Amino acid sequence: TSDRSFKTTEAFLHTLANQASIGIMLSDPYGNCHFVNQRLCEMSGLTMAAAAGEGWAKALHADDRNRVLDEWHEAARHVRPFSSEFRFQRSDGTTRWVHGEGFALRTRPSEVSGHFLMVRDITARKQAVEALCVSEERYRSLVHLSPHAILVTVDDTIAFANQAGLRMMGVASAKELLGRSYLDLIRPA
Repeated sequence: TSDRSFKTTEAFLHTLANQASIGIMLSDPYGNCHFVNQRLCEMSGLTMAAAAGEGWAKALHADDRNRVLDEWHEAARHVRPFSSEFRFQRSDGTTRWVHGEGFALRTRPSEVSGHFLMVRDITARKQAVEALCVSEERYRSLVHLSPHAILVTVDDTIAFANQAGLRMMGVASAKELLGRSYLDLIRPA
C-alpha cells in the first residue's frame, strides 16, 4: 500500500505542477533539469524532453544565455537562492520575458537533493514599461520643442522650463531659473 500511496502522491504532484499558472523546473543538485511543467514548455517553446539536462538553456535568448547560466550554476554550486529576469527566444521567433526564482531542495539540512525553479511570464509588464518609456520620450520632445513657453512651479518655485520658457524669462540656461521663485521674476524691480 505504501507503493500505491507513493504513486498516488506522485500523480497528484505531477497533475498539480502541470496545472500551475507558473513555469516549474526541477533540477539535480548540479542544476541539470530533470522536470519542467507544461507552462514552462509554453513559455520557452520547448518540449519536456528537449528541456532535459541543460536543454532548457537552448531557449534562453542569446543575449541573456551566458549571464543566466552563470547565475544559475553559481546559485546551485553555493546553494544560494536564484533570482533573475531573462528572455526565452522561442523557435517561432517570439520572445517571452520571464522572472525566475529558484531555491535548493534539501532531504536533510546538509544535503541538497536538487533545485526548484519557478518562472513567471512578465512579458506584458515589460511591454507596458517600454510603451510608457516611448510615450514619455514623445511627451518630453513635445514639451522641450514646443514654441510656447512652459514653466512648471512647485510651491512658487520654478521646477522646469522648456527652451521657449527660458527665452521668455530672458535667461540662457535652466540653472539661472530653476529653484527661484517665479514671483521674484515677474515682479517689477
